[in-house]
Amino acid sequence: MEQCQKIERVTRFGIYFPIRSQPDKAGIPYVLTDWGIKNRFWKRYHMKKNIILWMAASAVVMLAFPWLAVTFVKGDAGMAVCFLLFFAVNPLYSVLIGTFVGKDIRHLWSLPVISAMLFLIGTWIFFDMGETAFILYAAVYLALGIATMLISMLIRKKTQK
Repeated sequence: MEQCQKIERVTRFGIYFPIRSQPDKAGIPYVLTDWGIKNRFWKRYHMKKNIILWMAASAVVMLAFPWLAVTFVKGDAGMAVCFLLFFAVNPLYSVLIGTFVGKDIRHLWSLPVISAMLFLIGTWIFFDMGETAFILYAAVYLALGIATMLISMLIRKKTQK
């Protein structure tokens, strides 16, 4: 295998970025081989931003939606909205969050667990404290999130090969 000549470029922060002068295996020229400190910072920054956004979305779906259903929808319509939440919105959200988490399980594995816990907290606060049926719903949402997380991870690994 032929060695590539490395050219170092200094940024204004004094961080060296080694750059290949020859194309890599895929034929893409001038690929950065080592981003160093800056790349790790941006990876962590985007990961924290994604976690915060998904946790905020989980709080809205699992806490705010039940509160809105209890507060603003009365009578039989409230029951229909609760069925819609429990059997359509929350499972769909669990599948979506599991699909997203499958991209980076190492850092995002806790999002399906947090989502299920927020559901349990929200339903116990706004409906009936200690109701065991909601534990079953939370377990099903957690299972949906974990299953789609694993499926998404496997699909991602197969498409990368």
